[in-house]
Amino acid sequence: MVAGHLCLDLIPDVQMIPINDFARAGQLHEVGPMAIALGGAVANTGLALHILGSDVGLIGLCGTDAIGALVVNQIAAYHPRLIETLVRTDSVATSYSIVVTPGGQDRSFFYFPGTTAALTAQHIMATLDGATWLHIGYPPLLRALMVNDASPLIDTLRYAHDYAITTSIDMVVPDPHAISGQYNWLDLLPRILAHVDVFVPSAAEICAMLRPADYARWGHACDQHIDEAYAQTLCAELIDMGVAVAGMKLGVRGLYLCTAGAQRLSRARLSVELANQRVWQASYPVAVKGTVGAGDACYAGLIAALIGHQSLPIIAQVGCAVAACCVEEVDAVRGIQSLDATRRRFGIEWY
Repeated sequence: MVAGHLCLDLIPDVQMIPINDFARAGQLHEVGPMAIALGGAVANTGLALHILGSDVGLIGLCGTDAIGALVVNQIAAYHPRLIETLVRTDSVATSYSIVVTPGGQDRSFFYFPGTTAALTAQHIMATLDGATWLHIGYPPLLRALMVNDASPLIDTLRYAHDYAITTSIDMVVPDPHAISGQYNWLDLLPRILAHVDVFVPSAAEICAMLRPADYARWGHACDQHIDEAYAQTLCAELIDMGVAVAGMKLGVRGLYLCTAGAQRLSRARLSVELANQRVWQASYPVAVKGTVGAGDACYAGLIAALIGHQSLPIIAQVGCAVAACCVEEVDAVRGIQSLDATRRRFGIEWY
């Protein structure tokens, strides 16, 4: 089950506009066509897992407004079963993002929280019957789960563990001007990760939360400044907080993963053969059309390979390969291929 942030992404083609021109008021900028795509971890990671061949359910909240109807219809086009666990509401407008990727730059988001902020622990826990894995996307944006020092989020993760469900979460960089930027992540994150089995944020996300001084210097370019010793130290800290598989996504530099001991992996219902290992997997060179959803696609690949009881190097390869397929298209899902096709394309062994 993939739960959390679900929205509609509006993606205008603005790659021909230099980033400095965005600050000039009163100008008319001729742009390319608008792509409309599903967004958020529920759609990005969930649909990627579906395409990869996993049996996945989606837990998200969307409104009965026009944007909500588009979200539901687009998900149903992949398979009608995928909308069965979505929750509709007429009291909150559906979340959306405007995603801009100006020439030569990484993407930026203009985001309306809407239904994402209203998703509750009850929405998630009510739909976990029979699940073996729970992935929650973007807790910093899930305001109803973050109240009272994240007690609803922690309760949800604890509930999953009580029913022998493996847990993972994915993050976003907290917006310093929004509620997500006001949480004390140095205090909150250890309490959350005590109930998380797999945690692989981006370099910027984890630095913003646990290394704020480094993030202040490096910003979103954290991945360009991190070497293996830095990654190893930070991921060891995450494992000390209770995580079974820790890592960080490093953009064009690939992916770093490390694992806890056999006992912790066994409690997470993961292969004990992964115990006490680490790997840095380079990214695959592809022609990039857009970076939207690359981290979510990587996570989908990691989950699929972990469920498949693969070795740590293969798990990292699959994560990077699925991300590589993702960035070859402008939206988050269109480039994803089946797991077999992905493996064949990148020459990944499977045991």
